[in-house]
Amino acid sequence: MPDVILEPERGSIIRFILDKVGLQKYYTDVLPKTFAYPSAYFPTPELKSEHSTLSTYVIHYRMPVRFFAANNQSAYDYALAAATALIAGRNHIPLINADGTESGSGFRVKQSEVEKIDTGVYGFNLEWDSVRLFDDIPDDEQQINRQNHISVEIIS
Repeated sequence: MPDVILEPERGSIIRFILDKVGLQKYYTDVLPKTFAYPSAYFPTPELKSEHSTLSTYVIHYRMPVRFFAANNQSAYDYALAAATALIAGRNHIPLINADGTESGSGFRVKQSEVEKIDTGVYGFNLEWDSVRLFDDIPDDEQQINRQNHISVEIIS
């Protein structure tokens, strides 16, 4: 597995999907010319941000998820297994701490339909929102906000 630091939500999505489909090999950066398959690809998400409340802002993420296999049917099977696991879990992803343990909170994702991308490649897009506190909020107000609505049940 790549030795990189990922955003908490992105890392949690990768762990959830890999655990559900049983893949060991994945990529998060530019795909090498010769890459292993079966494997999954979780590129850096696209994002945009906007104000949410007086003390918070929202980052909207969009990330394609791709599954590579020796043939169309196998790639489709991986994508279908991941999509089914997401739907069966109500699109809820448990948030994972840096040490790999579950934090006790989570967030929801939206997903597009499973589609054929290329020969031996199937995938879908995931979208999610992450609510964050502005840096200039006083400590006492930050504590109140964390207790009230940043328990990271992020619903998009």
